[in-house]
Amino acid sequence: MTEALIEERERRLRERRAERGVTSATPFDDIPYPADMPPYENLRLDAGGNLWVAYYRLEEEPVRWAVFDPEGRWLGNVETPPNGRVWDIGDDYVLGVWQDELDVQQVRMYRLVKGGG
Repeated sequence: MTEALIEERERRLRERRAERGVTSATPFDDIPYPADMPPYENLRLDAGGNLWVAYYRLEEEPVRWAVFDPEGRWLGNVETPPNGRVWDIGDDYVLGVWQDELDVQQVRMYRLVKGGG
């Protein structure tokens, strides 16, 4: 965890609070940052039994997933938009709920295009 990452996170938190009109401190403000960032933040299995591992990220960044087959071989990386949660992964789609800039939740389905060979 670097000072630059902490400063960027603090900047984003200030922006979000300002957008919502929050001016007072919260109980979470005094919690120290960890010394290290976790390597991943989410795990999912798709319909074919492949493991999707989401790398840890800051909130506004796209989610980058590493996908592994049932034998542990890396199949590739996939990015999903930020501000969402993946609920289901099929053979040719990713389904989830995402929030827009007004915090309105939307169910979205993205086509999953696999590379050849």
